[in-house]
Amino acid sequence: MFVSTLRALRSGRFVVLAMTAGMAACTQGPTAEVNPASYESSVDQLMRLADYVEGQGNRAMAVAFYQQVAAAQDVEVDALLRAAEGLRTAGSFESAADAYRRALAIEGDNLTALRGLADTLLDLGQTEQSIPVLEAMIVADRNDASTYRKLGAALDLFGRHDLACIVYSSALPRFDDDLDMKSNYALSLAMGGEFDKAMQVATEISKTPGRNRQHQRNVVLVFALAGQMEKARHYGETTGLGGEVSLIIDQARNILSARSGAERAQLLGAVPRS
Repeated sequence: MFVSTLRALRSGRFVVLAMTAGMAACTQGPTAEVNPASYESSVDQLMRLADYVEGQGNRAMAVAFYQQVAAAQDVEVDALLRAAEGLRTAGSFESAADAYRRALAIEGDNLTALRGLADTLLDLGQTEQSIPVLEAMIVADRNDASTYRKLGAALDLFGRHDLACIVYSSALPRFDDDLDMKSNYALSLAMGGEFDKAMQVATEISKTPGRNRQHQRNVVLVFALAGQMEKARHYGETTGLGGEVSLIIDQARNILSARSGAERAQLLGAVPRS
């Protein structure tokens, strides 16, 4: 039924176009010229249909229309980006990634496409593949702190804590007041075994006004990873983390007892990041 419905919509679209063109010719006379700008392109119509059926709650059919937009020969970058976002929102991540890649084939430095592709790859759990995309984003725009945070987190999840530390340490002089970045940096240092430096950064965060609950969790985790369990427990309890403290310390113990870097990185993936 789904296929037949799509066929009916497709055929209906072209019938409407033919009828509209015929009516215009009859109305304007045999010598009248038809202005192509007065007609929607097939891509525009597909986008309107996709938006409409998605608004009606028919996500599966919306995905089918978005996929047609992404595959159209005459599609422009803006339409590709809209289709990719629609696909990603609908949970069709592979198709969304393909649409973003096609947009990048047209405009290789399009930040929206780069950001969308990186986020979609992370949605898919393809951390390693997201890294060069995030690096390209930094080359295109060095003033977006969130890109550095995402790249650092991706490198940590890939087990390259040394490279994550380089990313954070190179960015922090420009984003010194970014507690999210500083908090993740402390965690990267601890994961990489640089416990003294990690403790120094975490202690600085613990005394900085404006820290939020996630920053406090990371401080507890860093203290625990550095083997300072009592310090971790005391800080967590005095900052009101309550029952979370024991869970965070258990998480640190699991990470420390992991047999491989890959296993530690996997366990770190279960830890919320700033």
